Amino acid sequence: MIFINLIIYYSKMKKNQNQTIRMFQLTSEYLDGADNTLINGLPGFLECQNEINLNNTKIRSQYDLQTRKITGFAVEKKSIRNELTSVALDISNRVELFASNTGNQELKNDIHFTISSFNKISENECVSKCDNIYTNALTFLTELEPYGVTAALLSNFQDLIIKYTNNLSRSQSEINIGKIATSEIANLISANQQQFEKMDLIVKMLKSTAPEFVNGYFESRNINSAAYRPISIRFFLFDNFSKPIPMVLVTNEELKIRRRTGEKGIIYLKNIKEGSFEFTFSKVGYATVKRVVNVTPNERTDIKVVMVLD
Repeated sequence: MIFINLIIYYSKMKKNQNQTIRMFQLTSEYLDGADNTLINGLPGFLECQNEINLNNTKIRSQYDLQTRKITGFAVEKKSIRNELTSVALDISNRVELFASNTGNQELKNDIHFTISSFNKISENECVSKCDNIYTNALTFLTELEPYGVTAALLSNFQDLIIKYTNNLSRSQSEINIGKIATSEIANLISANQQQFEKMDLIVKMLKSTAPEFVNGYFESRNINSAAYRPISIRFFLFDNFSKPIPMVLVTNEELKIRRRTGEKGIIYLKNIKEGSFEFTFSKVGYATVKRVVNVTPNERTDIKVVMVLD
């Protein structure tokens, strides 16, 4: 039950968390493709950006811990318990028959259980019940030989009890790791939000001089639709010496796209509909390049474009 509750908790909590993390990713990718000359001139901006990037790295690490497949442990635990229950019931029936034949009513009452009642008890009660069956059977081991209860059978039963107990401890350890990771992620998200609040104020300084950059920044910061604005295409613009080319004009009339690459020669295009589209890449001093790109829904297409001097 604890696994089911934990999975439900994570699914509800992670919906908002993942949307926020996605927003962090989109905004960072947007800034990576922006013109660094704009950012470098903003007081305090790089400090905020570096802190956010560092926190994003930590979030990814904690997210891996948080999303370990605890369901796998639940499945393994159930499998071990089913096997343990089967062996426990077999031994219990044999000991109960022995108790009935010898008139040992106390042993008969102590050893009796049904599969339905066994399935209803808790994990710790399951271990306790199996320990009790094992102890009773071991006590009368010599007398139980005609009933098919052997030392080898009890040894296997004990191994299953230990295996199940270890699985419970291991599962709890995974749960604790997940809880710690969840707490760490919450702290890192809070830290990033504080940095973004500072960055928002700084970016507004460019509202009149670089409105396209400002609009793109705040579009990426829209957390409510972050999960629904996947990046469709990522262009990398290089010269024939593999050096990034900034300020390349990327256009597509059909999609009404007219954007320039940042200092790193990168540009991200989001929410491009499915289909094939021809993009034009131009910059003074370079030969114009045209490329047809096939866009697939919910997938990002990375395109490297090489431009040569004209």
